[in-house]
Amino acid sequence: MGAFNELIISDEEGGEIKIQYKCGVVWQRVYHLNQPLEFEDNDRMRFGEHFIFGISEVDGLWKYYKLILKDGAFIDFSETTEREYEANLF
Repeated sequence: MGAFNELIISDEEGGEIKIQYKCGVVWQRVYHLNQPLEFEDNDRMRFGEHFIFGISEVDGLWKYYKLILKDGAFIDFSETTEREYEANLF
């Protein structure tokens, strides 16, 4: 995947899911839900609502996620399929 950022989300068991994604300034930044991301001034993703796709390794298996970015912060997420993830990469 190269350089990426991570979104840290608490799971039902009190653990953490670390979702890797590419959006905003991509320099191994770590964010949580509702935390504003850092963007370049001309980045069109700063405003509006967008779907960003990410990946996480959980117990040795890859899981795929659809992240909802609204006005520069992730507000929600859901699991998705590998097919949808791959279809929406750059």
